[in-house]
Amino acid sequence: MGTVTKIIADEHSVLFDAIEAGERLLKTNDADYFLKEIGVIVALFETFTRKFHHPKEEKILYPLLLKKKDSVGKKILKQITTSHHSFDLHLNILVQIKASKNTIVLKRIFKKYLKSLHEHIWKENIIVLVNVDYLLTKEESDSMLLEFKKIDNTSPTKKAIKLQIAKWVRKINKVN
Repeated sequence: MGTVTKIIADEHSVLFDAIEAGERLLKTNDADYFLKEIGVIVALFETFTRKFHHPKEEKILYPLLLKKKDSVGKKILKQITTSHHSFDLHLNILVQIKASKNTIVLKRIFKKYLKSLHEHIWKENIIVLVNVDYLLTKEESDSMLLEFKKIDNTSPTKKAIKLQIAKWVRKINKVN
């Protein structure tokens, strides 16, 4: 299964791939194609982040890190969690604007979302994840991995969503 850091980093990698493909999607001039594909990726972002990724961080990893004296501070973890909620709001706004079919505004907000998400993940990787495996005891890590597995195996499974994201990324990369 891997380590806690490996699992979170793998999820970040999936998101980075989707961000890159999303940036390619922004370059299309075909409004119908853009509207169709942004609907697909927004739904995948919603499922992947809300159902699998953020619960691992917010409900399992961060609460334990807050108890560690050598961990990043409470203020930093609170900022990261606040960012998660901001991303949820961005996704909700994207869904609402997609319904209006205003591709100009939709592209602007999607571009901002992708940029913010990319910066957020990068910060998480260098500030939080860099020391996670060193801070956790074997028992804490094993317990966390079991909790991660429970989350990942809910329906639809994380594996199924990851495959859908990878398929979407390949499709966008091929077209754009």
